[in-house]
Amino acid sequence: MRYPDITNYRFGRLVALSKDKRTKYGGYYWKCKCDCGKETVVLRNSLTSGATRSCGCLGREASIKNGKANIKNIKEGTRFEKLVVMKRDNSIQKNIVYWSCKCDCGGICSVAGWKLRKRYVISCGCTKRYVHNNITQQRFGKLVAIKPLREKSRTGSILWECICDCGNTVKYSSVHLKAKGVKSCGCLQKEIIKKIGKNNLKSIQGRIFGKWKVVSHIKYGYWLCRCECGKEANILKINLVSRKSTQCDSCRLASRTSKISIRLLNNIEKVLQIQVVREHKIENRYFDGYIPQLGLLIESDGSYWHSSNIAKKIDKEKDKLAKQKGLDLIRVQNDSEKDIEKATKKIFKYLYNNYSKSFLQENGIKYEFIY
Repeated sequence: MRYPDITNYRFGRLVALSKDKRTKYGGYYWKCKCDCGKETVVLRNSLTSGATRSCGCLGREASIKNGKANIKNIKEGTRFEKLVVMKRDNSIQKNIVYWSCKCDCGGICSVAGWKLRKRYVISCGCTKRYVHNNITQQRFGKLVAIKPLREKSRTGSILWECICDCGNTVKYSSVHLKAKGVKSCGCLQKEIIKKIGKNNLKSIQGRIFGKWKVVSHIKYGYWLCRCECGKEANILKINLVSRKSTQCDSCRLASRTSKISIRLLNNIEKVLQIQVVREHKIENRYFDGYIPQLGLLIESDGSYWHSSNIAKKIDKEKDKLAKQKGLDLIRVQNDSEKDIEKATKKIFKYLYNNYSKSFLQENGIKYEFIY
């Protein structure tokens, strides 16, 4: 599309001199001269639509004119709600006139003249802080709000200085206080724990929770418990009553292993006369069996549990982890009781091919059955 020539045409304070570079959309920029003497490049559409009428001097003159009007309208000592005008603030280099004001609370701030005249700003910020979230002398549990602080929480809420009934002074945000997230400086929780501890002493001694038998009270809500396997541990009463804890870690890990895997490991222990560690943990992964003397890990893979993509991914991670730790890993297929004998022979064959008689004898392993 051909556009009419606008050379020597006037647009406000600008006179078009010559065509300049082309835009990517097919339009053109024009080189123009302003009445103030400056030259500038303006888009043709901005000239013809009246959007641009000068090099920028017209806007600056208007701002200066408005600024002078602001100076005349606002005098030093004028009060706007809580703010009293002190002097003009020349530190802010903008086209808008700013005034340095003193608030009734003692704070000093710089505010644009037009915001003062239209009452958009009526304080240094304390009005919002005190009016909208004013909780002075309000009680929240054992806490009484005294005064707001200049500090803020990580979420941006105003922190309040509070005094507890026990005499301690603490800082909490108004959001937490109103939501009843805090009710004391921490003394209330200690009192509750002590009270629970006394009640526990009378209530659960000698009782049985799962495999745990409660032996004696330790402190607060903790009780000494003995598992059926003989291990002891200190457990909270609430965890016992709610059945969150019903057995020790050893019993819990033993219950994770399938019955077929347990029989396989028992068979190996019986023949070799060694101890096989069950559910051996390395970092965040558990292995079915581990022979410490040989540094050998045993994985009993059932086709049902190890056929999914997630299980295959976990098995690859275990293989990589064993290699990183410098341990040997053998996997055997073990779906039913019929597979136990085949799996046992496979493990013995692995020992035969990778370890000598003297090495097995030194580590206290019965090798006659293997060889």
